[in-house]
Amino acid sequence: MTRIFSMLALALLAGTPVPAPAETSAGSELHSLYEKGTDFASYQRGMKKKGDIWKDAYSAAKLPPDVEYTAQRIRGQWRLLVVSEELCHDSQNTVPYLAALADSMPGLDLRIVDSKLGKSVMEARRTPDDRGATPTVVILDEHGVDSGCWIERPAALQTFYLENKHAFRNADKHDRERLETEFMSWYQRDAGATTLREVILLLDAAARGARGCSAPKTRTTSGDAGPN
Repeated sequence: MTRIFSMLALALLAGTPVPAPAETSAGSELHSLYEKGTDFASYQRGMKKKGDIWKDAYSAAKLPPDVEYTAQRIRGQWRLLVVSEELCHDSQNTVPYLAALADSMPGLDLRIVDSKLGKSVMEARRTPDDRGATPTVVILDEHGVDSGCWIERPAALQTFYLENKHAFRNADKHDRERLETEFMSWYQRDAGATTLREVILLLDAAARGARGCSAPKTRTTSGDAGPN
């Protein structure tokens, strides 16, 4: 398990641009957006269609032992600014687990904004195929400075999507349904574990002064949507 965890850390951080933290004005904007966000419980109470899915995922969330171990050694106060949408499958299968992580860590808080309010955050932190996407997670330090990000979905599932992107968009109904079933089955089997591992590694890196991000794109052009 330790070897797998170390390999995951290298995969997340190696080859990823690591710019200096944002200047004060940008940090102030992120802090202001964070303050406009809602906590997970309030966000869930405001749902109109898929609240049960979110509730069930949060209730079933369990932190893997390696995530708990890393969380215990992280010092300082940290915040997760999450851009999310209720109907987004990726949000449904990742954000509740991040909320459980935040609830388990005294030094971590989480706030959620929708994609309308968080559009600029999404556009500045893009997927490998150059899309703004939900969820987009920004790690903020205690001063509201950008200290890292995690974008859309776990790396293994993002790779699956990118390798099958043409089929997702152009396959016949049967093949598309097969791919979508495989996509969602991965989430069900994983039960948030990979999302938690990737994000806790980014938090650990931020606490050590190394800004990391789960996707390299930072441009602001539009792209195709994923299988949400």
